[in-house]
This record gives sequence, structure tokens and C-alpha cells, in this order.
Amino acid sequence: MINYAGMINLVRSRIDSVGVVMDKSKRSGILTGTAGVYFVASWLAAKGFHAAPTFGNAPSVDILVGSEDGSATVCLQVKTSRSALR
Repeated sequence: MINYAGMINLVRSRIDSVGVVMDKSKRSGILTGTAGVYFVASWLAAKGFHAAPTFGNAPSVDILVGSEDGSATVCLQVKTSRSALR
């Protein structure tokens, strides 16, 4: 079983140790957004697409998506919210 709380605490301690200063709400928003990008990328991969997160290196693009045979590509921007209608 994976200890997600332990992983999050480890990442937070590493961020704090390098001197990155941000409040908890900003940090939480970044983690939520990153989780959303990975969720969408994994869903696309499960459907047979090639999905590559850009890790913030491309403005306005979160995931580059290609068809299985490489004949079509699209750029996606993912919007994530902590509270969503279920």
C-alpha cells in the first residue's frame, strides 16, 4: 500500500529545504493542478493515446496528445478544482 500522506510530506519538506517560500493555499493549488494533469494524461493513455505532460515548460499547454499512429496531435490545457460536482 502506498503512503500518500508520507509522500506529500516528503515533497513539502524538500520544497521547504531549498528555500521556496509559498503559503499553504498556493502550494495546495499547485499540487491539485499537477494531480489533475496526471489524471487526464493517465486517462488518455488508457484510451490508447500518447499523452505527454509538459511540466510547465510550454505556455498554455499542459499535455501534448498524439494518436496511436502519430497522424494527429493536439495540445490540451487542464483546469483542476479542489471541489467539483460529483
